[in-house]
Amino acid sequence: MDKLQCIGCYNDFYNGNNSLGVEECWSFADARVITRFRISTCVPTNIRSAWVKVRFPNCYRQTGYYYADKLPDYVGKQPAQQKSGDAK
Repeated sequence: MDKLQCIGCYNDFYNGNNSLGVEECWSFADARVITRFRISTCVPTNIRSAWVKVRFPNCYRQTGYYYADKLPDYVGKQPAQQKSGDAK
């Protein structure tokens, strides 16, 4: 994994993108890219089509979105959307 996969993450600020002299996010050393499910915080979480299957670092955080390693049990039966062009 490289720091390009951290672009857009809330904590990417700590990957040398600051005036504090901090060169690496505390999560980077143990980070790995995994398949996750993303949903906007502005939509109901029980709608299956609102969940998007993505590949991001396991520590990735983004304002306005929630990330889960698996779909919650209460989510409907239709498949999650497949998002193209995510980090690999």
